[in-house]
Amino acid sequence: LFGTLMGIAISVRQAWGFTVAGLLILLAGGPQFISSTYTLWNWTMLLGQILDRAIRRDALPRLLPYLVVNSWAIFTSFNVVALIHPFHFRELANRLQYSMSRFHFMNTLGHFVPPLILTFWFFLLDPQRLQGACEWTSIVNLRFASLGYHFLWALRVGGGLRLDHVYLKRPKQQWYISWFVAAITHFFVGHFVDLQCRQAAILR
Repeated sequence: LFGTLMGIAISVRQAWGFTVAGLLILLAGGPQFISSTYTLWNWTMLLGQILDRAIRRDALPRLLPYLVVNSWAIFTSFNVVALIHPFHFRELANRLQYSMSRFHFMNTLGHFVPPLILTFWFFLLDPQRLQGACEWTSIVNLRFASLGYHFLWALRVGGGLRLDHVYLKRPKQQWYISWFVAAITHFFVGHFVDLQCRQAAILR
């Protein structure tokens, strides 16, 4: 069932509407079959896009622009809490029963590696393939789509923006700061990625 959800959600073999439907199925079944954390959802979509590229060498990674934006938003919103509450990482490591070195390794792997991989992949595309990868961004707004899916996940797993039972109980203002940073990242990185997509269309 997990493989089915991932395949439906990530496949870019059909029109964009089919992938949107698949992502909504992932939204419905993800907490039960994957995890409640958005980090693992993002990794699922990333691995699905990589596998699709490995299987179909000529496939255009049409989710790539959205995943670039999404991954940077996850990175900034997760790590900003440690700036306003220095003990956040230690408290979270204690809850997970991790040593601090293991926690920092998992944080790097889960939150920093994906945006690096995706950004590197994005800039490796030549103008023609980049334009193809960006095809859906003219139909489904890059910034609003990535932010909207992030919010839908929060509503699905937590019923709102406070996700104490998913991660760690935190004062509400810390959650709001985290979400503010996430929204800013979705919009600013989304704007930058969108500019690259438009430039690719001009250069082609």
